[in-house]
Amino acid sequence: DDHLEQWKTNTSQILSDNKQTLIHENRLLNKLYRGHLQSAIKYYEKHKSLDIKLFTPIVIPNIVSFYIKKKDYHTAIKITEMGIAQYPEIRVFQKIYKKIKTKIQ
Repeated sequence: DDHLEQWKTNTSQILSDNKQTLIHENRLLNKLYRGHLQSAIKYYEKHKSLDIKLFTPIVIPNIVSFYIKKKDYHTAIKITEMGIAQYPEIRVFQKIYKKIKTKIQ
């Protein structure tokens, strides 16, 4: 019984954090897909100190790919930097970063 209550408490917190992450992600993606990089960066900077992630890791390659296809490497770099800051343990973000840097040079 005690374990069940503890699980319910933990589950509630996990679901709440995930919901908040998805809310922030939706706001950031709206700004980024509309081409409002500075607005997205300001939003990110304002909220990055929260104890939750501001987006899920899967969106980074997708949004970066969107900007690479547009040849907007500056924006792709900035988005990748946000991904690295939120998820430093995901090595593929560093690889994406290096790949974009080679396109700039």
